[in-house]
Amino acid sequence: MPYYMECTSDLKCLVEWHYEGKPPISERRPFLKGDPISDLDIEKFPKKIIVTNVKDPKQLPEVIANGADLGIVNLEVKNYLEQHDPGLHRFFPIDVQLAGTDYVMEYFFLYSSNKISSVCYEKTRFKEGFGKEAAKKSLFMPKKSIEREVKCMLHKKNVEGINIWRNPNSENSLVYFCSDEFGEFVKKHHIRGWALFACEWEG
Repeated sequence: MPYYMECTSDLKCLVEWHYEGKPPISERRPFLKGDPISDLDIEKFPKKIIVTNVKDPKQLPEVIANGADLGIVNLEVKNYLEQHDPGLHRFFPIDVQLAGTDYVMEYFFLYSSNKISSVCYEKTRFKEGFGKEAAKKSLFMPKKSIEREVKCMLHKKNVEGINIWRNPNSENSLVYFCSDEFGEFVKKHHIRGWALFACEWEG
């Protein structure tokens, strides 16, 4: 089954952090939304984040995410996606430093412009109900259950063979999904930092 993805709400995996220098959101917005970026954008993109609530490096999750960022990922996640989604995503090195220490570890900002409309809106439950209008009123985010499931139907033919994709801008490009294969990779390798909610294939 495919999955709807978002940052974890598990308190043991939540990371408080900020970009070094705290650059304006305008400089980061194209990266967050998967919009076109230039060499100048890449040059200006921050090269370090400061983690403020983790003292032991072993407690750092494999994915450092928040509500807007799909994730700053470790080498294991980067390698998997480069192998199984070749050419679909870009990875920008970013240092992760624990506040008050000299400890620095290399992670990678996951930039994905892989935008695909895959949701069957008439069969997906949103906070405001079913259908495209309900989706718009719900910011296109499927309604979640406490069982970590969503009543969300996806068109398999639209995303066959793809591991991670996001909605087009017109359907909120901050909404992400992944394949059952990638979901199993996350579970098998105990990748912390994302929450996965089971969806279904339409038909």
